[in-house]
Amino acid sequence: MSKIYDSLIEYNKSNAYPFHMPGHKRHLCGDVLDEISQIDITEIDGFDNLHDAKGIIKEAQIRAARLYGAEESYFLINGSTCGILSAIAACVPNGGWLMMGRNCHKAVYHAALLGGLKTFYVYPQIEEGYSFCDGLHLDEIRDSVNKFYKLYPAEKISAVIITSPTYEGMLSEVQEIAAFLHEKRIPLIIDEAHGAHLGLAKLIPQNSCVLGADLVIHSLHKTLPAMTQTALLHVNGTLVDRQRLRRYLSIYQTSSPSYVLMASIDRALTIMEENGEDYFKLFLERKKKLLQTLQDCKIIRVYQGGYTDPCKLLLSTKGSLWTGKTLYDKLRLEYNLQMEMAAGDYVVAILTVMDSEEGFVRLQKAILELDDELDKEMTDSKNKVHSCQNVERREKPSMLFKAEPEYTIAEALERPHEEVPYMQAEGRVSADFVYLYPPGVPLLAPGEIITDDHIFYLQKVQEQKLDLKGLKSNRISVLKN
Repeated sequence: MSKIYDSLIEYNKSNAYPFHMPGHKRHLCGDVLDEISQIDITEIDGFDNLHDAKGIIKEAQIRAARLYGAEESYFLINGSTCGILSAIAACVPNGGWLMMGRNCHKAVYHAALLGGLKTFYVYPQIEEGYSFCDGLHLDEIRDSVNKFYKLYPAEKISAVIITSPTYEGMLSEVQEIAAFLHEKRIPLIIDEAHGAHLGLAKLIPQNSCVLGADLVIHSLHKTLPAMTQTALLHVNGTLVDRQRLRRYLSIYQTSSPSYVLMASIDRALTIMEENGEDYFKLFLERKKKLLQTLQDCKIIRVYQGGYTDPCKLLLSTKGSLWTGKTLYDKLRLEYNLQMEMAAGDYVVAILTVMDSEEGFVRLQKAILELDDELDKEMTDSKNKVHSCQNVERREKPSMLFKAEPEYTIAEALERPHEEVPYMQAEGRVSADFVYLYPPGVPLLAPGEIITDDHIFYLQKVQEQKLDLKGLKSNRISVLKN
């Protein structure tokens, strides 16, 4: 039973008149939002309070914890972002050290900014033959921790945060990493925003709560039947100060939480609890059929790595005449299929249990037809291998570069800055974030030295017309000398 949702429906049917917020009084006359407004209330009697949950919200959070195998779970109606900010603030004191994957979402960098944190980066390997990051392995975390304590023997790592799965669906060795860090009394935070479905059926990989992480953040709206901005924060173990965590949740979440969003969370989790196994069984059957059919493609390739998220479909145009953006645009404009993101030589689609059979068939048909079109273009050019394969390897660079920080993020943003043409910025210090969105992983963070590799990458991104944030008319913000 979705107690929050059902209670809201029942309340709307009652004769209670609202002399309270919100101002629409549960009625948006003639508007498409009218039906939703009928369950849009504030913290009135009998409906609990997200910031001090004791009733139906508390009960719903207990059900969420049980479903994911967590000790405690909290509803987030400001998205995974507020969960990430709260988790890091709860674990890392102001000015402390945060060890983080360099491929973390910009929200992690914002947490470092707000806390004036010092960051120590862990660099995932680039997936062989591609330009995106692999998941993180135990050896990489162990080596980074050992390196940190050699460099800073008197300092302390307050927490480690990594992203798993990544935007491309790569999973990390969470269980092994958690066990290693716990030996050193270091809490592990997992940004599992793209993995809210993990562990909800026997045939898919387990979620990080069960694998031993201390704090896990899920964006329900990414892969489950929930509204945008809905998320969960799960807590386990004794390494996290839970009172401090709750304090920061009350800071980073709105003081007027949406009951519509909380009902959506509760409803989605109820659906998964009651029908998840059946939904995922059908979903995996459809995906298997899709992958088998796409094996007939001559040019476009489906990435099928090892330990990956089943809800991601990665279509590669590597070595062909098309960029990822070309394929992305053709799917959108010619077939009315909107993909999640485009990169230099691949496209990412998110598949979920709510996709219809028709959706799978349309995607399959489109890819096969576009593959034929691309194959003909390659044949006409009398060159089945794209000429770019014979030029310098930097032609298709990774988005991840070794950071050379001159200042912390907070320090850099307080210093005087100016804008210069990015082509002339080598050796200067970045004064802002520069990133592709999606996925929102900073290519440059404030305080980092801009290198020739960065400039080369920015040039390629501009040529490919990808969605780059942080440049203004080909000018970049740098610290004044």
